[in-house]
Amino acid sequence: MDNFDLKKYLAEGRINLSEAVFKVTQEFEAVEDPNFSDRRAYVSVKDNGKGGEWIVDPNQKKYTPGTLQIIAVLEEQEFEWENAEDYFEDVAAMQAFKDVDDAEDYIYDNFGTDFIDELELHRSWEDAMFPRPDESPFMEENKGKLNEQLDLSSREYPAKKLFALIARDLKFSSRVQDNEMLDADEALEIMRKVIEIEGTESSPEAALGEYIANGEL
Repeated sequence: MDNFDLKKYLAEGRINLSEAVFKVTQEFEAVEDPNFSDRRAYVSVKDNGKGGEWIVDPNQKKYTPGTLQIIAVLEEQEFEWENAEDYFEDVAAMQAFKDVDDAEDYIYDNFGTDFIDELELHRSWEDAMFPRPDESPFMEENKGKLNEQLDLSSREYPAKKLFALIARDLKFSSRVQDNEMLDADEALEIMRKVIEIEGTESSPEAALGEYIANGEL
């Protein structure tokens, strides 16, 4: 079923999570140094069994949208599993979530209160598994509805949480997923915005050049 779209089937009610069975194959490759440009699914662990701190999960793309969302946020927050066995144990549990309460309880008990209280990771799981495009405030026809429901100007926003959410969502942008190449002007514009947020005196050229000089880019 190459064209099977789990998210679409769930949204249309054609599959009920309580009736679905998800298998997790504990198949992985232990690696010493990840090469993120090859777009494989690297997972950070404290011990991969061969003296390294990374494994590759070749089946990660097959997981539910909710599981992938949780993994992405954990990676963004630099979460590290003890070993491959612990990683696959968590993945198997995530794959078995039937509702947001399951997600909330497991995340709270196994990853810490901040992922619930600050990042609301259980809600991210719910949004990934049960998309509601007709209710999305980001659709053009619903922008007015958002303004009616929320008074954005009267609120204050925690920078740590907002930046973490932005970084999380950027991982799912088409430009990141497709590993799109940026030209110099686009890269410098991104660096310019980051520097503006950080409030540093560095130039975009210097900041970008530092990444290159350090062999990180």
